[in-house]
Amino acid sequence: MSESNLPTLDQDAKRLLTLVLVPITLLFIFLGYSIEHEREEQQKAAFDELQIRELAETRALLNAALNQPIQHLIGTVANPFVLQAMSSGNPVERNRALAASLSGVALRNRDYMQLRWILPDGDEALRVDVDRETGNITQSPNDELQNKADRYYHQLAISSQPYEVAITDADLNVEFGEIERPLRPTIRYSLRLPVVNDVDLGYLIFNLELSTLLETVHRFQSENRLYLADSQGQWLLHDRQEWLWGSQLGSDITIGQTYPELWESLNNSQGADNLAELPSGKWRWSKLMIGNDSEAVIASTELWVMAVVPRSALNAAASGNLRYFLLVSGALLLALAAFSTVMYQTQKRATQLRRDNADVTQELDASLTFQQTLNNVLPALVIYWNRDEQCEYVNETFERWFKVPSSELLGKYFNEALEGDDYQLCYPLLTRAMEGDKTTFERTVIDGENRTQHLHTTYVPHIKPDPANSQRSMINGVISISTDLTEIIQARKDVEALNQALAERTRQAEATAATKSHFLANMSHEIRTPMNAIIGLLDIIRDTELNIQQHDYINNARASAKSLLHVLNDILDLSKLEAGKLTINYESFDVERLFNNTVKLFDSAFYKKDVELLVWVDPRIPRRLKGDPHRLNQVLNNLVGNALKFTRQGEVILSVTLASKDALNAHLIYSVKDSGIGIPEEKQQSIFEYFNQADNDTTREFGGTGLGLSICRTLVQLMDGTIGVSSTENKGSEFYFELDHEVVEEAIQRPPRMKQVLVVDSSRASVNMTKAYLESWNIKADTALTLEEGLAAVNQDDKDYDAILVDWQLNEDSGLELINAVRNDDETPPLTVLTTNQAPYDLLNDIKAQDIHDVPLLKKPFTSSALYDVLARLDSNSADSELTQDEDDQARMKDQAKQLSDKRILMVEDNALNQEIARTLLANLGISLEVCDSGETALALVHDNEYDAILMDLHMPEMDGFETTRRIREMLGPELPIIALSAAVMEDDIAQAKGAGMDDHVAKPIDLVQLVDTLYHWLLVSPETQPTEAGPIANTQSESGVDLESLFDQMGENTDEVMRRFQGQEAAVLHLLLGFARNYQDFSKQLNQAAEADDVQTVKRMLHTIKGTSGSLGLLQLSEAAQSLEQRVKSQWPVPLDSIKQPLEQTLSALKPLSLNNLPQTAVNAEDSPALLNEVDAILSRSRVVSDELLMQLRGLASSGAMASRYQQLLEQIDQFDYTNARSTIKKIKERSDV
Repeated sequence: MSESNLPTLDQDAKRLLTLVLVPITLLFIFLGYSIEHEREEQQKAAFDELQIRELAETRALLNAALNQPIQHLIGTVANPFVLQAMSSGNPVERNRALAASLSGVALRNRDYMQLRWILPDGDEALRVDVDRETGNITQSPNDELQNKADRYYHQLAISSQPYEVAITDADLNVEFGEIERPLRPTIRYSLRLPVVNDVDLGYLIFNLELSTLLETVHRFQSENRLYLADSQGQWLLHDRQEWLWGSQLGSDITIGQTYPELWESLNNSQGADNLAELPSGKWRWSKLMIGNDSEAVIASTELWVMAVVPRSALNAAASGNLRYFLLVSGALLLALAAFSTVMYQTQKRATQLRRDNADVTQELDASLTFQQTLNNVLPALVIYWNRDEQCEYVNETFERWFKVPSSELLGKYFNEALEGDDYQLCYPLLTRAMEGDKTTFERTVIDGENRTQHLHTTYVPHIKPDPANSQRSMINGVISISTDLTEIIQARKDVEALNQALAERTRQAEATAATKSHFLANMSHEIRTPMNAIIGLLDIIRDTELNIQQHDYINNARASAKSLLHVLNDILDLSKLEAGKLTINYESFDVERLFNNTVKLFDSAFYKKDVELLVWVDPRIPRRLKGDPHRLNQVLNNLVGNALKFTRQGEVILSVTLASKDALNAHLIYSVKDSGIGIPEEKQQSIFEYFNQADNDTTREFGGTGLGLSICRTLVQLMDGTIGVSSTENKGSEFYFELDHEVVEEAIQRPPRMKQVLVVDSSRASVNMTKAYLESWNIKADTALTLEEGLAAVNQDDKDYDAILVDWQLNEDSGLELINAVRNDDETPPLTVLTTNQAPYDLLNDIKAQDIHDVPLLKKPFTSSALYDVLARLDSNSADSELTQDEDDQARMKDQAKQLSDKRILMVEDNALNQEIARTLLANLGISLEVCDSGETALALVHDNEYDAILMDLHMPEMDGFETTRRIREMLGPELPIIALSAAVMEDDIAQAKGAGMDDHVAKPIDLVQLVDTLYHWLLVSPETQPTEAGPIANTQSESGVDLESLFDQMGENTDEVMRRFQGQEAAVLHLLLGFARNYQDFSKQLNQAAEADDVQTVKRMLHTIKGTSGSLGLLQLSEAAQSLEQRVKSQWPVPLDSIKQPLEQTLSALKPLSLNNLPQTAVNAEDSPALLNEVDAILSRSRVVSDELLMQLRGLASSGAMASRYQQLLEQIDQFDYTNARSTIKKIKERSDV
């Protein structure tokens, strides 16, 4: 080939080369690009898969660990022995039992830091600590227990309803006011405990330390970074340690500051899992709702679980891909000779990819192992069905439940694993789950022990990203989760059975209305009989010397007993309403006294709930009006009770306003206004209907039958009034009713001479009401809401206050500081009055501690009369102040009693305790009373003696009060007043009593004012009758020679408690203890006989009786043992009875050496015994009570001598009111002594 052809060849070669190289080069460039793009997609998929898996594993780990304490709390309280221990009066037994239970919980989860029982006032009653290093579980000594009332979780827990669980946000543990070091991240789980035996048990709280859990999550992370934050954006887990716990450690570092674009995405996210490409990296997160699946949880907490691939890692991967692409493309462009090198690099890349895949596979295997371990420890059956409905996974719970290996289920198809009805039930639901719907249902299965078990099953679709489209997802299978509901189903069946029984009883009650009325009458009688004893004894105690705190206790107990009577009356009213027989009884009443009755009833309840009760009585209202005070109180009590129940904080205002008035009538508007939850507008029209409440949630949360308001409406309508309601949801309600009253007596008050008064109170509503009262008397009133404002007002030169009304509690300050300041800075300080809604004895202790004297107390809420009385006394004008209605009643009763002191009254009553109560009540007023226990005896006494009046019980054995009265009328005619004194107060009873010839009717429990007033009405009809002075009641005491402290130590009881109950009356205590020992010496034997006969009703009755008797005597250890055993017998039978026998035997053993000789006695000469016996025999023949003086002389004769045993027998018979045999014993003593 010539040289001339070389250019052509060169051109051809170039052309050929170009034709060959260009396509080849383009082909390799395209191939390189495709490989690079595939690698990039694989990296993204690997990142996504790793991120999803780690996020899911972390979420599962946190969800299981953080929800477990909820079950532990509920399980702990579900144990009846726990609540029983907590309500026990024995602190040592209570703490030992509760500490053992809490220690068991701590052993099940060593991440618990503290498990505590906290009382309503914030004091730690018990604390179990877990050492963070050794894991040792110890109970904290009492001197290390703290008060947690100022901690936020205390308020959250104590405001919950019984058995509700509250969960706090994660924070750092604080001990003794300082953050504990090293830091201990903590979440607190509290469960509100119920009120047991009128004792608020507070709540249980478990402190779960998060340190181990957070370290575990931190170890999970690989290329991803796993972070945790709370709902406020505070970092709980992050690589930057200085960012953690920002607000807790004094910094303001949050997600919003460190990653603002992430914080915005979090707040705008929807659903459980979310993904965002942000400048800081590729974020994937999930919101974890702790406790959200439990109905018991009322306050849950939220956590953000986040996984991020940092932007630096993404950029590094992207830049690596770009460099690779340029390298390959450059190499191809430079020379095809590098083709072999490219092939080598391609092979190397393939090898690296295989290694990466192997690593991913290994990590997936580790994740699967973790998931299997977690699933196997769950108390639930977990099965995974793939898309082909084939079982791919089953946890070990399957083996525990069905006693067969899990391998028998693996590989089976759904229609092979389930058969018959179970398959027909489950398969349609599985199909729905395969289509993406989560389904939940209940089913029954037969377990490995051939028992029927009830399961709660949930089918959860397993959704994963679609490999073909990352923006879409696909269903890969279904996860089946089943939990055991057997116990819950059984409880549900028990409830249904009870409901069916209740429905049957309701049907029977509706069909037998007459039987119900008879039952109500009997119940009324049976309840009023013991209530007569309770109120009577309280009245007796109230007349003794008591301190202020004891007076408060007695008055509260008496008010509660009266309230119980009102409840009984309400029950009767419901029956009357249904029968259309309820009537209104109009009489004169005092509006302020009416309101005071309601205030006394609810005073302690408002104080315990920390809701303020305010009272406004329009000063223009006449003092006495005509109406039905009992029905008015019934309506007001219902409305105030509702307001208290539905008001968590704020105030309730009870008011009455004069709308209009003329000379004869006054139109009043009564109102009860609260700041509670309010009533939806659509429910206000039907709120007064029978068995109606605002909604079902209200019933579940607050309880009630929906009957009270309907009774209120009916009563108001019967009084010719109207009732209504105005309410705004979540702001409060006001119930009001309007009535017309006839004016009986106008109020006549001489205004205090004061000109200017300062009112200092932190409650604006209370200040305004007090100011209105003062201004109604033309007194200028300045007000202050804080201590500082009060001091500033006093220090003004142009202010010269006549008096200062200051509240004890002024937010964080005390009103006593203002009183001290005024008295110290002013030579002639103004008069001061201290107001308070606290317990008066607590205030008195504070006054005593600050050495303040002569400060009148005004209990809130007060009416205008109470304020007037205090100011009038301060103004040295007490002679012009009026007595309260109670004082009027008491003064009138004492004056009437003086005029009755010479009257001879016979009481016919078969109950010895009621005899003694009536005798003591009237004796304290100087009225003597003779008693007998049967109609036959009463006829004999009336035949042989002259009486001025007879008090007649209606229901007695053999001859009842009706027949006895008829026979007395046949003997003596209608002149002798006979007054029914009975717990039978139904209209039929009253009518029957009058039909038998009785003149009047006094209900039990005895109202002493009513009884004396009734006797006065029938016995002193002549106005010329002059009162006579009644002599004092003899109260002879002597030393017994018994070491009471040693005696009660032997019984395991508290001497001070017993002596306090009986005002130090040693003789009375010994007398009652002897009777107790005599009555219960065969108790254990009789209890065993009842148990052996399987007579559970007798066992319960005997335990109930000894519980009440020992409690009344102050033998609290024995009473508590009886109460505990009684509760156990009620819940299950049979049970061991040894727990009552040991304390009873201990008590009886200690009392065994006692005898009548230990009671007060008087030495009597032998020659004087005949006269003594004749006098006693004469008293017994008239069925009268033998005086203490004569009993002391009989004890002197029973202490020694040949006839000592006979005298002891006589004393026992008198003590048991066995007068017939006592007279026989006297006869035998006389015969033996030749008397």
